[in-house]
Amino acid sequence: MKNHPVRIRIVDDEPERSKGWVKAIKALKIPSMDIVALEKDKSRELMKLVADRQHGIRNSQVIPTSDDSPLQDIDVLVVDYDLQELLTEGQWSTGLQVLALARAFSGVKLIVLVNQFGSNIFDLTLTKSVRSPADLDVGSDQLVNPAFWDRSLAESFAPWAWGDGVLSAVDRMVQSIEWAKKSLDQPVLECLGFTYGSDHVDSPSYISSELWQQCLVNPVHTLREMVGASDFLTQKDRDNAILKSEESCARVATMLITRWLDRWVVPANEVLADLPHLVSFYPWLLLDNTNLAGWKKSITDGFNGLHMAASNYSFNPKFLLPRPVVWKNKILSDPMLAEPKGFNYEGIPDLVFCEDTSSFVDFVNAKPFTSRLPGLDSQRFVVDQKKLDILGVWTPKGVAYEPSVLFAL
Repeated sequence: MKNHPVRIRIVDDEPERSKGWVKAIKALKIPSMDIVALEKDKSRELMKLVADRQHGIRNSQVIPTSDDSPLQDIDVLVVDYDLQELLTEGQWSTGLQVLALARAFSGVKLIVLVNQFGSNIFDLTLTKSVRSPADLDVGSDQLVNPAFWDRSLAESFAPWAWGDGVLSAVDRMVQSIEWAKKSLDQPVLECLGFTYGSDHVDSPSYISSELWQQCLVNPVHTLREMVGASDFLTQKDRDNAILKSEESCARVATMLITRWLDRWVVPANEVLADLPHLVSFYPWLLLDNTNLAGWKKSITDGFNGLHMAASNYSFNPKFLLPRPVVWKNKILSDPMLAEPKGFNYEGIPDLVFCEDTSSFVDFVNAKPFTSRLPGLDSQRFVVDQKKLDILGVWTPKGVAYEPSVLFAL
């Protein structure tokens, strides 16, 4: 754990705007945050250091260590998507390019990209960020939501895709990078516990090609080979710089794996599942499934709200994901966790899990939509704001749910 506040630095080509973000975020009075909006000159200086390191690795036989990495003291780098006015020479024009270099060639722990998908959008496809190289994507209007920084502070609009929040994610990312360094020459699927191929279709850890192909070109690839075969930066960058540095390779491998697991594999609800989505289909796994409080525990208390045997099937390493996740089919294969004989569905409240508020609500107060997630479970829910307004419940304001056509499918 860190013994200092989380050091957050914002790179933006409009420093006055980002200073406004900082002022609003500080007003939230969230502890353990040291947040600063960088002036243009400081942003240019930092990015030059990163670019110099990139060129140094590509052109030198001396491989630097993590200790001499630029931006080593920054825990969270927040980058605006549009940086046209930041660098007059025009080397970098979008936050994507900046964060890609920072990902591979700096010591930043966590990277947040702002406004890639709009300033106040909820993505109904649930897939737009699958290819994003950021650890988290957020709209600038949502930066002042306490839940984005700390999940425990969530009140209403708090998308499940935000995970446990920025502050908790920093430590997980550090652990994940260290794990990746030690695992670079291990097959990705094997070291994560997956099985694949026609010989293992009946295995409870079987992962379909539809899922692994989002991350891997070949299912036998190691973490190192996965990075080399990816589309991260250019092939020359990968061959002549990233693959030459264990640090850079591990950082990129961590991004590829955590993004793939959290935004593709787990949401598909096929081989892995998080707890709220699991109990939505198998309510008998809850210790108390007769009232809302019991369901909420699957969100806030993890395995403490479920049958004690469920934790035996937890996915590991746990730090790769922002919430408890289980091997779904291993759960279903355990006789201790099977549907009890004569299970009374009539006593179960008609609740659904809402992706925008990360909460269970009555079905009549929710709005279904068809996401573009893989697998057979593409329907998801958000709160029906009109109905909740009538009930006097505080709901998200000004958020654009897009594309709205997915409500009608």
